[in-house]
Amino acid sequence: MTFPFTRAHFESFRFQVWRKLSSCRIPCLLCGSRKTSLVYKSANVHMAGFREVFAERVEKCETCGFVFTNPRLPARALEKYYTKNYRLEGLPIPKSVEQFLSEEYREIWFSKQRDLNVVLGAKSHGRLLDIGCASGTLLWLARQKGFDVEGVEVSKGSAEFANDILGIDVFCGQLEDAHFPNAHFDVVTMFHALEHVPEPRKVLREIRRILSDDGVFIAVVPNFASWSARKQKANWKWLQPENHYSHFTPETISALAEREGFAPSMSTEEGRYGAEDIRQAYAAEEIPRVYAELKGSEIILVGRKTRTNNSAKPALSPPVSAAR
Repeated sequence: MTFPFTRAHFESFRFQVWRKLSSCRIPCLLCGSRKTSLVYKSANVHMAGFREVFAERVEKCETCGFVFTNPRLPARALEKYYTKNYRLEGLPIPKSVEQFLSEEYREIWFSKQRDLNVVLGAKSHGRLLDIGCASGTLLWLARQKGFDVEGVEVSKGSAEFANDILGIDVFCGQLEDAHFPNAHFDVVTMFHALEHVPEPRKVLREIRRILSDDGVFIAVVPNFASWSARKQKANWKWLQPENHYSHFTPETISALAEREGFAPSMSTEEGRYGAEDIRQAYAAEEIPRVYAELKGSEIILVGRKTRTNNSAKPALSPPVSAAR
């Protein structure tokens, strides 16, 4: 009798067992409450008999409305996962800058000019730190505009590429382990990285410490309250609970930023996923209204450092709305 699993099936099964055994339940990442309700169960394997067993749980905090993956991998296990699975966005390591700029790596450059424009809209020069910088693409572009740039990246392969090929100083590991000086940076960015970190409040607190008094924190995250998230529910492409710890809405990311000492302003756009769907669902003149109502798939947050840190305040109050 032939064993029904291929080698790839076996490796996938072993990895899911490791995830299941390594994960643990946690309190709300924003307010600390343990009162949660299930929003979605999201299957992350295609093996029919195990879809329910290995499904990721997306839960909502009943105290503050924050949505997060629970249970989830601890920080060190997550670092191991990203080192293995996020090696230069899944592509071979280029041998030169010229190869990196070639058509083969075009996908890596997706939205990076948008990201740079967001930075330039907030600051025209200074020291810039990109957390979760991956291949260092944004840092490479920002350096061309005169910024002094550094990065933080947990994936060893990506960090080595940025250091060795692009000549950009990238610390490999967690932000808090880099021990940057106080008030050292003018801009700190996290483009599709904040949803991946185990403790977002801790990260924002460290960012505030290393930002100058007039510094700016910029983040782009998936929008759990977006039109496409509400339409596609558990099948929403940006959900990815096996990779994303936090599922932000405009209300919850704003509350997080304010609590940790930032004055946030927000906008949304469609980004990588959903642009075609939204064009089919809305007339061209209506699409700007969708974004103005903060229903685009990506939240763009620009948070300016305030004089006081509100992290000692009581638990967050419930947001106006949270996606179901």
